[in-house]
Amino acid sequence: MKTSRRALGALLLLCAALLMRPAIAWAHAHLKKSEPATGSTLSMPPHAIRLWFSEKPDPSLTTVILSDSAGTPFATGAPSPDAEGPLAVSIPIRDVLGAGLYTVTWTTAGSDGHPSKGHFTFRITGAPAAAAPVTTPVMPHVALDTSIKAAPQDIAASAVTPAYVIARAISLAAMLAMMGAVAFRVGVLPRVPGLSATTEIATADRIATISIAIAVVYVLSAMARLYLQSRMISGGFFDADHLRTMGMATEWGSTWRPQFGAGVVACVGFVLVRGRGLPAWGVVGSVMLTLAAVTAGSGHAWSSPRMPAVAVMVDMFHIMGAAGWMGSLLWMAAVGLPIIQSSRDNRARRAAALVQAFSPLALVFAAVVGISGVASAWLRLGVLDALWSTAYGQVLLVKLVLLAALAAMGFHNWRHLSPSLGTEEGTARLQRSAAIEVGIGLLVVIVTAVLVATPTP
Repeated sequence: MKTSRRALGALLLLCAALLMRPAIAWAHAHLKKSEPATGSTLSMPPHAIRLWFSEKPDPSLTTVILSDSAGTPFATGAPSPDAEGPLAVSIPIRDVLGAGLYTVTWTTAGSDGHPSKGHFTFRITGAPAAAAPVTTPVMPHVALDTSIKAAPQDIAASAVTPAYVIARAISLAAMLAMMGAVAFRVGVLPRVPGLSATTEIATADRIATISIAIAVVYVLSAMARLYLQSRMISGGFFDADHLRTMGMATEWGSTWRPQFGAGVVACVGFVLVRGRGLPAWGVVGSVMLTLAAVTAGSGHAWSSPRMPAVAVMVDMFHIMGAAGWMGSLLWMAAVGLPIIQSSRDNRARRAAALVQAFSPLALVFAAVVGISGVASAWLRLGVLDALWSTAYGQVLLVKLVLLAALAAMGFHNWRHLSPSLGTEEGTARLQRSAAIEVGIGLLVVIVTAVLVATPTP
């Protein structure tokens, strides 16, 4: 036991060291080029401003302020998708611009909802006299902080804040627990040899009852994420109209709404499956698959310029693998083993039977996590050195270390613990090992919450 604690402590120190190591990071959607180009000189005034980003921008979360050297704003239209491709937006200029130096201050957010901002300048020579500028520019309906910074570079509004990470971690943990409940009920319990129908139903009902509370927590965390997302985009102030716009009229909101709805449906579903058989749980399972799909489409994957549809599918399998592996382990440790231990007859042998039913499922889902994780890392990073030279890569490296620790514990249990199953001592060692694995799994969830909020290279 002391050896396990020392190993866990060493692992935590290693992860902390990796997280604190300085790194290079880009904004989530940094500006790649523009028309007019940064620092360019034009002989005639442009009719529109065109911006190209590294990720697909959300036009409803994009604002542009065009001002002269005195800071006077000129009228611009609402940003709209550019005909050249999904990574570009076009902003029409409503006023006639005269000769002089102009500043374009922009703010945008990708479909993952993470904002970035910046500004650049261009100069006009030999242009006709400018029309009188309006005092208030024509702006989109989303109010954003567009203050000009000292350097003409992209600036990411950090989503790696304690509140955001906590809300995202709670949401991820609740989702994996709900999906794991279905995986354990459908994939493990029916395969436990010698398990009576009464004990199987009692175990399933206990899982369903706890899952109702977990689904409620998931819904509340989804509401917290909407609030925090709105504050992050709006620059820190609360606005009910902005909150409604964020949830109902943005690409981020189009993926948030199905997640929120799936959480509500899951609450009802877990109420209805109590006392029912596998078909009813299969219906809840379909809701969980939907939740996995929309969650995968709400992060870095869909906003990636590299094969976004493939990236979303890979992330979906990654979520399902993690739920089937760690979520099922949670329910085995929290419900399955305690119910079996409450029996007076053949407790050790029944615990061994439960583990034997769980192990093949865990092995398959762990393989899914590994394969999908490698594919996801390749799609995000592109090159190997980004794993240690970028912020995203370093956080991913922490996650890989933790997953490797889980895999090592699984191998140790298979090699050294399995032979002692069927005895009281072996069952006690199994419970301790499962508790440690669940603890490391929670660390993985927290690191994943940080990873989701960290800019990709």
